[in-house]
Amino acid sequence: MEGKKYTPMSKTDLAHRYGVSLKTLNAWLSPHQKKIGHIKGKAFTPKQVETIFKLIGCPD
Repeated sequence: MEGKKYTPMSKTDLAHRYGVSLKTLNAWLSPHQKKIGHIKGKAFTPKQVETIFKLIGCPD
């Protein structure tokens, strides 16, 4: 994942990328809330998206 550019993503976008419901995505993210930080506005920042991919795996 080094050198990869990340874009802001909403929870809905992330759930779609992982192929899961929003409820499932929230359950996956819940234990990592302190590391990810709070979503500001409608989308996670690129840094937060990178952190999410590192914590729960990169969707392919």
